[in-house]
Amino acid sequence: MKRSMYFMGLLLLAGSMVFTACKKDDDPTPAPPDNTPVLTFIGGAGYTDADAEMTTGSTFKVGINAAENANTNKNIESFVVVRTFNNVSTTVFEENNIGEPNYTWEDDLLANAAAGDERWTFTVTDKDDYTKELSIVITTIPIVTIVAYTDLDMGSWNDPNFGSFMATATGTVMIKPEAELNQASVDFAFYLGDANGSTFGAPSNSDVQDIFDLEGVWTIFNTTLFEMAGISGADFDAIGGTYTFPEFTSTKDDINDLSNGDVVYFKTKNDKLGFIKVNAINGKGDVVNIDMKVMQ
Repeated sequence: MKRSMYFMGLLLLAGSMVFTACKKDDDPTPAPPDNTPVLTFIGGAGYTDADAEMTTGSTFKVGINAAENANTNKNIESFVVVRTFNNVSTTVFEENNIGEPNYTWEDDLLANAAAGDERWTFTVTDKDDYTKELSIVITTIPIVTIVAYTDLDMGSWNDPNFGSFMATATGTVMIKPEAELNQASVDFAFYLGDANGSTFGAPSNSDVQDIFDLEGVWTIFNTTLFEMAGISGADFDAIGGTYTFPEFTSTKDDINDLSNGDVVYFKTKNDKLGFIKVNAINGKGDVVNIDMKVMQ
C-alpha cells in the first residue's frame, strides 16, 4: 500500500512538471510596443513617393506627413533629408525644435547631375529620440545629344551604285575599298542574303565576313549589336536634339529580314546607341533607304 502511494506521488509530480513545461512554452514573452513616430509619403499626382528613374538634373516633388506615436504622445522634434550618391552623404534639409504632434513637409528636389543611383532618406525624431525613416532611390539617366542622318542609300555586296558599309559616327556610306581603308570606323554593313533576307550585320558577324570576303583581308572587326526597337516610325521622327535611350539588351551582331517601316536599335563597340529607320527597301531587297539618329 505504501509502495502504491509512493508511485502515485511520482506520477503526480511528473504530470505537474509536464504541465508546467507546456504552460511555459505556450506563454511567449510579448513583443515590446512600437514607440516610433508615424511617417508616410504624400502620394498622388505630382509627387514622387517610390523609387523612380528620371533624367539627370530633373526636378521632382516629395512630401511627408509625420505624427507622434499614439502610445507615447511625444512631439516630433526634428526632420532631416539626406541624399547619398557614390557613398557620399549630403544633408539637404534639416529642421529642429519642431515641438508639434504633427508635421508636414514638401519640396521640389533636384535629381543628381550625374548618372547613377542616389538614395534620398527622410527621417523624423520625436522628443524621446525615437526615429522613423523612409527612403527612395532616384536613378538618373543622362540626356544625350542626338545627331541625325537622313535619306541614306545602301546596297548589297554586289551593288554597282551604292556602298554597303556604314560609319555611324559620321553617317558615311562606303563602298568596300573605302571601308577597307577605314575599318575602325565601320559599324555595320547591309546585304541581301539567300536565307537572311535584307540584313544589317556587324563586321564581327561571320555571314558579313563571308559575303564580303573580309577574312584574311581586314584586321579590325567591330562588334555592333542590333535589336528591333520598341518605338514606331513616328516615334523615331519625333526624336529631337536630345534623347534618353532605353536599356539595350540584345547580344546579336546582325538583324535579318528587314521590312519597310522597321526601326532598328543598335549599340556600337564604343557603346554609342542609335536608331535606324527603314524608309524603303526595293522589290528585290538589295537596296535600302534609311534615316539614322545616333548618340553624339
